[in-house]
Amino acid sequence: MTKTLYQTCADTGEFTHAFEARQSPLEPDVYLIPAGAVETPPPADIPDHHVAVWQDEDWITVADHRGLVFNQITGEKMYHGALGPMPEGFTALVPPSDTAVWTGSSWEEPQPLSHAAILANYRWLQELGTTHPDGVFIWTARESRADLISMKLVAETLGAAAPNIAYKQPDGGFVTITPDKQLEYPLFGFDFIRRLFAAEQTVAAQTFATPEDMIAAFRAEMGME
Repeated sequence: MTKTLYQTCADTGEFTHAFEARQSPLEPDVYLIPAGAVETPPPADIPDHHVAVWQDEDWITVADHRGLVFNQITGEKMYHGALGPMPEGFTALVPPSDTAVWTGSSWEEPQPLSHAAILANYRWLQELGTTHPDGVFIWTARESRADLISMKLVAETLGAAAPNIAYKQPDGGFVTITPDKQLEYPLFGFDFIRRLFAAEQTVAAQTFATPEDMIAAFRAEMGME
């Protein structure tokens, strides 16, 4: 007569292997049961990426994603050494390249941007601001346009009585804007935005061999150096 025992891991409680128990040399028909071994067999059907774990005098199944896992944002790998679910934001699927992007279920290579998308993005970058002929940089990004409108309205309402404005520049310094310039600078800034969109429309209607040629045409249309 033989007895099969089922060994568990001392650290995790997971099933490691089955073996035949040895009889006691002192007591016939009494079997020696080593530490961590149990007589109850583990479940026969264990799902993929799961292991049987002996817990509270019974077997349970626990997810097992130990091994190399990859950050879904950066693609960086790390070793995951604990039983349980996959760490949030990681996958066991290996990214095929440094540029692959996680889509939620798989890695995919990013599609190259169309010329129209590249042009629109370049125009958007230029919206940050422009330099007036007198050397003052005028902020024209979308979040700055409300300030330009407010500046102009105050100057129109108060006229020469409008207070001077300390206007910050890209280098961190400030320039003083007088009431007449408070009327002029917003108009100059909004005309710059108008010209950006007009240049984009003109260039988008043309065909270019490379994105570089297209950007060069945009800059020429805007009179940029």
